[in-house]
Amino acid sequence: MSPSKSASRTPDRFGMSDRHGRNEALRKARLDHETAQKSAGLWGEMSVGVIEREGAAFVHVWKGASLTDVFKLAAKRPKEISKPEHEALCLWLKAGRYEGFKHGISAWNVTADEAQRIKNEVMTTLTAGGTKVVNPSP
Repeated sequence: MSPSKSASRTPDRFGMSDRHGRNEALRKARLDHETAQKSAGLWGEMSVGVIEREGAAFVHVWKGASLTDVFKLAAKRPKEISKPEHEALCLWLKAGRYEGFKHGISAWNVTADEAQRIKNEVMTTLTAGGTKVVNPSP
C-alpha cells in the first residue's frame, strides 16, 4: 500500500458520510423522539382495537401491537378485558357466524391510561355514528 493511500484514511474520525456517524445520529434522533413520547404519556405497550360486524362493534384493549384473533378472545378471557365485557363479547360472537368481521387498530404503543381514554373516545364516536357498541357501559 502506498503512503499516500494510508495517510488519506482516518479510521478514528466519523462524519455524517460515514455509516457509524449516520447511525449514531439516527439513534440519537430516535431516542429523543421516544423520550418526548414517554414524557407526554404516549409511550407504552398497550393497543386499542375495534372488531366490527353487521353494524355492531366491540372495542378492546390489549398488550402488544398485533391483532387479536376472535376465536382466542372467545375461548379465554384476556386479563385486559373485564369479565362483564368478555361475557358481552361472547354473547355477541355466539349470536352470529364467525364470518364478516373487520378488525382495526385505533392506537398502539400507548400507556394503559391513554389506551382507556382512547377506548372511551372510540366507543363514543361509534355510538354517535349509529354503530351499536357491544361493550357494556362503564
